Amino acid sequence: MHNIINKIKKVFPILLCISVLTGCHTKTVNMKTHDIVYDKDYISVNAKIPVFSGLDKAFAEFLNDNTMKKYEKYISDFDADALSVHDGGNGPKFELNIEPVLTCNKKFLSYIMVTDSFSGGTHKLTAKAATTVDLSSNSPIFISDMFTDGTDYASILTEYMQNLAKTDFKTYNDLWEAPSFTAQQNEDFYIQDDKIIIFYPPYDLAPYSAGFIEFPIPLSDINEYLKPEYQSLTSK
Repeated sequence: MHNIINKIKKVFPILLCISVLTGCHTKTVNMKTHDIVYDKDYISVNAKIPVFSGLDKAFAEFLNDNTMKKYEKYISDFDADALSVHDGGNGPKFELNIEPVLTCNKKFLSYIMVTDSFSGGTHKLTAKAATTVDLSSNSPIFISDMFTDGTDYASILTEYMQNLAKTDFKTYNDLWEAPSFTAQQNEDFYIQDDKIIIFYPPYDLAPYSAGFIEFPIPLSDINEYLKPEYQSLTSK
């Protein structure tokens, strides 16, 4: 596989867009984006990769390096797939857009990488990949990390989401399957204000037209099951 990323960097400028996050932990977390933007006859790419500062220096380098390598490889692989089916102009033109969405509170930073792609077919495909960082310990966490040892958090969260689906029929009327907390949902979440937001991609629980299905769970409702350091998440 040719190294398309290095070629892109030589030809196209890398843009930096500054966005400042406030109210995260006891300090300001800054984000710039490393933008990879190019257009060819077989592919169009517009990708914004977050680059953080304001965190512990070593941790920021670790987080930035891992995120950059992951998405440079993703873009490279997607480009190679596009080129392989281009077939001299007979194949579809691929499209790839990547945008970070961020949320934070006093203790946590979550960023969601939203990917819209087109590689043929009737519509684009949308995906989300979320990372949540504990700003007190400078470490990424999963939902399971927040619960006290021995807690059956999967059953607790499954029951909560299923009750939401039953009581809020207006929001969840498109569901063709009841939500269940699995290993994937342990990663597919973000924290916003005082809530854990668990999300499911299109087709998992509902038709594509319903988009991502999200279940907001207030931390106060599950506070008794959380580790002491994660109880009362929004308290000072």
